[in-house]
Amino acid sequence: MTAISGDRSLPAPAGDRGAAQPIWPILAAACFIFLLLRIQTASIALERDEGEYAYIAQRMLAGDVPYRDVFDQKPPGVFLAYLAPVAMFGTSVRAIHWAMFAWSALTAWALFGVGREVANRAAAAWAVLVFAVITIEPSWLATAANTEQFMLLPLVLSVWFVLRGCRSEHLWWWIGAGVAAMTACWFKQVAITNIAFLVLLAEWRWRTPGVVRVRRMRAGVAFAGGMIAAAAPVVGYFALRGALGPFVDCVWRHNVTYATSVRFSVGIQLLRMSLERQAGGLWPVWLLSAATLVDWRRAARSEAAVCLAWFLASAAGVSIGFYFRDHYFIQLAPPLALAAGIACARLTAIPARPSMRMGLGLAAGLLVAGAPLITHRRFFFATSGKEQSLELYGMSPFALNDELAAVIRAQTKPDDRVLIFGSEPQLLFQAERRSATRYILFYPLMMGLPRELDRQHEAFAEISANPPQCVVWTNVQTSLLMQPETNRFLHDAVGGMLVKDYRIVAARLIDGGVMRFLTDPGEATAAWNTAPRSGGAMIVDMVVLVRK
Repeated sequence: MTAISGDRSLPAPAGDRGAAQPIWPILAAACFIFLLLRIQTASIALERDEGEYAYIAQRMLAGDVPYRDVFDQKPPGVFLAYLAPVAMFGTSVRAIHWAMFAWSALTAWALFGVGREVANRAAAAWAVLVFAVITIEPSWLATAANTEQFMLLPLVLSVWFVLRGCRSEHLWWWIGAGVAAMTACWFKQVAITNIAFLVLLAEWRWRTPGVVRVRRMRAGVAFAGGMIAAAAPVVGYFALRGALGPFVDCVWRHNVTYATSVRFSVGIQLLRMSLERQAGGLWPVWLLSAATLVDWRRAARSEAAVCLAWFLASAAGVSIGFYFRDHYFIQLAPPLALAAGIACARLTAIPARPSMRMGLGLAAGLLVAGAPLITHRRFFFATSGKEQSLELYGMSPFALNDELAAVIRAQTKPDDRVLIFGSEPQLLFQAERRSATRYILFYPLMMGLPRELDRQHEAFAEISANPPQCVVWTNVQTSLLMQPETNRFLHDAVGGMLVKDYRIVAARLIDGGVMRFLTDPGEATAAWNTAPRSGGAMIVDMVVLVRK
């Protein structure tokens, strides 16, 4: 097989060496599994991160500018990804999730292209099947339409374009790779570790003497040009809208502070706990991936090197900040799927009778898909999105999103401001109400970070200037992340305001591990006044208040 564009000095891809193995049964199984595992999860309630993206997209459609009008530490790509489903379907949770599923399907297609370049068609097809399973993995919280899911498409495309560019004289591949790499960073900053992998990948593919220095330089300039082409419009937009300063403060300055707030020893403990949660559903993928990563025989060395370098670059991205939150691990999905796919293709290519190869393939597929289904059977076979939300997020208030949003809508007018004292922006989105402060997540105000008191004063000034008609007060630790060193100015100032000017109309009661939503004002007030805020078998940790 000759290299494209007549360039015979570079190795042709491994693309069709696995053509003897039928791939359509594998791809059909991948499509079936992809849809089966997602149809049942599309109605899961929005969690906090999804809520912030959806709310910002909603406010963008109303004319607001991210960062200037709404504080958020994520780059703007995810807000744009949410614009289409929010614009077309309003507050539909299913529309948001199906938009993410469609995005993941495109990512699987791009991964197939990478698999063909690195190994062969059979390995690429198996990689798609593994990817279809692990990108909905409950222990990764992969059912949520989070930044990591959207980051994967441009990230995988950048790898594919580099592989194609290494065997072509067309610079468009390198320009496309630069655009894709920068776009991945616009979804989440940690995608920058992928750029280092792209450089190593190009050097690995260009290790033949036939690649001259001039060609390398031209490719590097084209790649850098693609990155600039993807960066300039974003920076220009915020500069023209008077939001460049807030953009830099939120996306870069605050993120550096946030990412350096966890000690290494604490991070190691968080990593261990995350891996323990993942083991039940992902051990077959880990085992298959390891089989490829440790196979450095001469015939398999190239595939192992690419997979290992990609995995290490992705692991570096997961590790930034040492938080090791469950959904961060989604960044590992493409290299893990590719490595596991290569292992499956080798397993099913063992010389034997066709019936034996079919049996091995069936066993591999059942192992990859069956482990998460068995481990998370209570989640996947729950009868409603509310049950799945409780199974996935425990006693977090997400299962009450609809009820809380309904109360907010009933107690306010469309132009009224609402204050969520905590980090539950999904309520603002579903109630279609505007926040009384640009801090829709209270983490920058409550985590004991530098500039915390300045931000608290800024938030209270906004609240005082735009008195909310409705307030949702939370005493949920995961909604506030208050630390012993947290300044209590905002907590006390807002608390005093509520005692003076507001009355309780609803409350969340947790009694013996069962969550109830009290909508009778008298019952809710009595529960708040008598039940403890935390600890004990019965607590009331959320109340909805309106102006007297």
